[in-house]
Amino acid sequence: MKLKNRRDDAFRNSIHRGSFTAIKYCHVTCCVFDATEGHPSNVDMKMLHTAHEEGRPSILIANKWDIVLDPTATAEAIDFKIKRQDKEAKYTTAVVCSAHTGLNLTMMLDQVLEHYDRWNTKLRNTDINKFWRRFEKSVAMPSKSSRIGKIIQTKARPPTFVLQLQSKKDDALLARTTVEMVKNAMIEEFGYKGVPIHVIQDFKETHPDFI
Repeated sequence: MKLKNRRDDAFRNSIHRGSFTAIKYCHVTCCVFDATEGHPSNVDMKMLHTAHEEGRPSILIANKWDIVLDPTATAEAIDFKIKRQDKEAKYTTAVVCSAHTGLNLTMMLDQVLEHYDRWNTKLRNTDINKFWRRFEKSVAMPSKSSRIGKIIQTKARPPTFVLQLQSKKDDALLARTTVEMVKNAMIEEFGYKGVPIHVIQDFKETHPDFI
């Protein structure tokens, strides 16, 4: 969000604070920026990260596409900006549109509904189990890592999954990089692009001590 004609920083900051506060109460976050600027600003990207931290799906919308001078270069710049992000923000969906001409407004609304449906849906346990069996066979997990026995989705809004670890307490928790690898695979498999997912680790002792 850019306010070129206003020099009142307090006014601009109050708008930004209001935008970040509104994220907590929305279902889908639509971050609209001026495509003639070439790419989204750092404030726009911070808004996407905030939406994901709050468990809200988000869409990046490039408005004024009808007056962009170089659509190809601008699209590449937007894609590059998104891919530079970390965590779920790097999977954000971008839609180009024009509020003036009506370009792609229907597509934008379709994306909003699709993100909401994905955010609001629980997967079948059989689909999750099939995914995990394929993933476990195709990826070499770290040798010192705890084994994931099962993945269960406990709730939606946002989709929350529990990794049931088969290990002792002292080495139960997986490394952050391992958890991110599993999350990225689930995003690709189940179409969670733009939809944040939460992963919780739980453990079950495989070798209890008997007295």
